[in-house]
Amino acid sequence: GKVLVTLTNQLGNIISRVHQVEPAGIVDFVVGIRIAHLALRHRKSKNAKMRIVAFVGSPVRQEDGELKKLALRLKKENVSVDIVNFGEIEENTEKLEGFIKHANGGKAEANCHLVSIPASSNQLSDALMTSPIIGASGNYSGAGSGGGGGGG
Repeated sequence: GKVLVTLTNQLGNIISRVHQVEPAGIVDFVVGIRIAHLALRHRKSKNAKMRIVAFVGSPVRQEDGELKKLALRLKKENVSVDIVNFGEIEENTEKLEGFIKHANGGKAEANCHLVSIPASSNQLSDALMTSPIIGASGNYSGAGSGGGGGGG
């Protein structure tokens, strides 16, 4: 994985980089999320809400227990995680839904979201604009992450 957009609240920067996301290679989801979390811990504005958006376009190989442990750690540190799952929906959805469930801690109001977009969809940015990740809140603030290797 690689970081395509550093800390920003500029929606235009995020959307312009979405076109650079290409599913390829093998994703190390846990390492990618940890790198994004590390970047958030060193942000300049400590008052801003911590949020990671990860694009996952390759199969997630980590075990459910490892994903649960990471999700609970992020929840404890008040980090929201939004995941865009595209291309590997059948293989990743169950694992990523479990991750989001643990990251939300079973709360009725979800801070973390999963959006699954079929590989046949050629309008990734349109799907994001109508998703809870960007569309529902009407504003965006967080760290962007993802890309090569399909996520991160």
